[in-house]
Formats: sequence, structure tokens, C-alpha cells
Amino acid sequence: MKIEILEQAFASYLKNYEGCQITTTNWTVSKVMLDSLDAAQLKTLKDIIADIDSVITPSIGKCVFKGSKPLQFIKQCEIDVVGMKFGADGNDIYLYDSAFHENGLNYRDNVANVLKKLIRAFIIGELYFKGLGFTVHVGFITPVCKPKVQDGIDKEIPALKGVLETYDSGVQLDLFLDSNCTEIINELVGLVDDINDDNDLFIRAIKLLNTTLPKAKPTHKNKDVVMDVVDELIKGGLFTAKLVDNLCDAAYSNKTFGLKTFPFMKEFTAISANEQIRYYATLKSINGKQYKICNMWYESDIKKLKEWFDTKQYLV
Repeated sequence: MKIEILEQAFASYLKNYEGCQITTTNWTVSKVMLDSLDAAQLKTLKDIIADIDSVITPSIGKCVFKGSKPLQFIKQCEIDVVGMKFGADGNDIYLYDSAFHENGLNYRDNVANVLKKLIRAFIIGELYFKGLGFTVHVGFITPVCKPKVQDGIDKEIPALKGVLETYDSGVQLDLFLDSNCTEIINELVGLVDDINDDNDLFIRAIKLLNTTLPKAKPTHKNKDVVMDVVDELIKGGLFTAKLVDNLCDAAYSNKTFGLKTFPFMKEFTAISANEQIRYYATLKSINGKQYKICNMWYESDIKKLKEWFDTKQYLV
């Protein structure tokens, strides 16, 4: 069996960042699943394909389905990375496809192929998971994507999302193109010392490299920036009760910095065993209590943090 390192990296991302309890790669639809589709589901399948065809084909000048019959279209499906997350606030299914072409995407038609993968993943989510109470996330991942190709994909996404939302208003489209992909890879590398999972092939590969190439170890640049901000706030006596409440609030942290799922910081005693990996190990004493700081920072989040600090938004 071929092992794709990019697939393994994003399986690790779904587990260690998104909090998926179950992840797998190279998932396919079984004959039993195909045979289980009822008349209503088959109609939905045909309707989705027809609606997308009527919107996307005129825009890109070709049919992404290439004459495939509806059942054949999903029968050919192989989802590269799948993650399932179960929580008190709801369940999520992540259906991601990927492509690792070192010199940039080199499909015969890059835009059409990416759209086809997103559409196929959405149909799978709609037919087999939405009815089970899952919020469906579909995405495409590639570490090298030339600007012209990325612009072509981005141009079609609003129209595609508009069609998909007529069937599922909660669907999420996640695109990890070029720098968005490499940011996640870099963050995973930065967490390598905190992840002890012999089944995580990507992390194991990085650990092997780190034993043979010591200079390749991460510099933890993001950690330094975050901790410097926290230290300056502590030093200046700027941690008011309101600021502590804001930074401990996941919604505020997401809106202000772009952090996903977890707040900027959390009181040490309130962090569960499963959440420990989401926070830097260093304890910070703030107003007589011990806190840990979230470690899930991308470069775009760091920029927002710097702006927030430099413009003194913490005083608001």
C-alpha cells in the first residue's frame, strides 16, 4: 500500500488540531453503501449534479463530470483524508482530498479537477453523513499552487458554495492552498515534541529527521511571539478581569486572532487531559491563578496578535 506523506500530515492535523477522535486515509464507498441508497437519495444525487453542472460548466467552459453517470461519479470516489469529531455541541465530518505535485498542480485541467474533488466529497457527505447529524467539511490540500491556478480556483468557489448551500446551509469549504497548507505543516512540526503517537506516521517521520538533522528542528518562532505578548501584559499589570475573561473565551479568541476551537488561554486546572496538547507547557501566573497559553497559532493569527498588541486593543 502506498503511503502519501501529505495525507498523513493532514490526518495528524485533524487529530491534533481539529480534535477528531477518528481519522483515516484513502476512504472509498463500499458496494453495500452504494446499494443502500434509496430513491430520495438518488434523486438528491442527480439534482446536485444537475445544479452544479448548470452553474459551473458555463463558467469554466467544460463539464467537471466528463459524462460520468451519477452512481459512477461517487463509485469512483476516494477521499484522501477523513476525520470524525464527536462533541457535546455537535459532530463534524472532514472530507479532504489532496495533491502533492512538487512543481505545482499538474492536472490536465487544474481548476476542473479541484472542483470535481470538492463536489464529490460534498455529495458523499450529503448522502452518508449529514443525515447522521454531522456538519460536513469538504476541502482540498496542496502545498504548491501557482497564483494563476489559485486565482482560477478562488474565482469558482463562491458560485460552487452557493449551489452546495442550497442543499446544506452548514457546509464548510476548507481550501489549504500553497501558504495555507505550509502554515499547517510548520505548526505540526512545531508540535512534534508534544505528540507521542507511534501511529502518527507524519510526526514519526519528522522525529526521525530531527534525530539525523538536528538543524532542522523548529525554532518555535510563534511561541516566542505569543509568550512575549503575555509577558509584556503581565509586566505592565494590564491583565484586568475583563481582559482575562476575553482571552479565556473561545469566541473572542476566534474573532480577534483567528484561533480555532480553543481560547487564547485557559486556567491550568480546567484543562482536560485531551486538551493538554493544545497548550504550551509553560505556566503563566496571572492575578493569582495559573494559566496555559494556546499553541495553535498560524502565521496569519500571529499577525493579528501583533496588531492587537501594537494598537493596544487589549485596553478596550
